[in-house]
Amino acid sequence: MVQTIVAWRMVSGTAHVLAAARQAVAIGLTVEEVSEVLYRDWMRLEHALANRPGLHTAIISLQTITHALRSDLEPETEALIDELMGHAA
Repeated sequence: MVQTIVAWRMVSGTAHVLAAARQAVAIGLTVEEVSEVLYRDWMRLEHALANRPGLHTAIISLQTITHALRSDLEPETEALIDELMGHAA
């Protein structure tokens, strides 16, 4: 798994700053708007904050982009969505 600044900020301890994690996602997506790694981080962040509307926004944003690009989600992303939405097998 790639360790991003968002993931690092979400780990409990001195680096645990969820507002900074959210800012890192926003900045990262302005640079690379199709990065599924960043979208997965965004989904994990909103889930950690118990922000269901934010989680939905992240999922819909990514699905909109992949649809426009006529691309499929990566298997890791699909599994994460299932897990966070409570559909894990």
